[in-house]
Amino acid sequence: QGAFEQPAVFRNNDLPGIMLASGAQRLMNRYAVAPASRVGILGANVHAYRAALDARAAGLDVPVVLDLREKPGPQSQVLAETLRGQGVQVLNGTAVYAAHGGREGAIDAIELVEWRAGAWQQSPGDAIAVDGLWMSVGFAPADTLLRQAGTKMRYDAGACQFVPDTLPPGLFACGKVNGMFDLA
Repeated sequence: QGAFEQPAVFRNNDLPGIMLASGAQRLMNRYAVAPASRVGILGANVHAYRAALDARAAGLDVPVVLDLREKPGPQSQVLAETLRGQGVQVLNGTAVYAAHGGREGAIDAIELVEWRAGAWQQSPGDAIAVDGLWMSVGFAPADTLLRQAGTKMRYDAGACQFVPDTLPPGLFACGKVNGMFDLA
């Protein structure tokens, strides 16, 4: 049981150097591989902030964290203040409009878009130079076996995903498929 991290969609989102935050964290924490040296983070949950902190702890430069949400949750706000204290720019209601590739084809900059007056509008600022972009914008539950067994799913706005609503007798669902991501 678990969940699949979902990618964000924007122009050139398939350039080398653009990856899911969980994959980047796995490379750093399990294999001691730094997937970038200057990484931007795009998120819509607390996991994006944790990825930024992991990157900083590994000695990577994190110039910016972009949060799609205008008002992040309390955990995200606490971690955002920690990152700001480390010199990281944290922008709410902001996303990636496009990624730009350098001479070798890998990402070398990101253009931003901001949520203003009820619509996404291209940011007037300059592109931000990065050689990596990590995304943690949401999860889809690994619910295939549950559905095959007859489980009914419902959308949980707090977890920002579908979770089991009615389980058939004798079936138990645990972990990320329920929108539970923390060990506690």
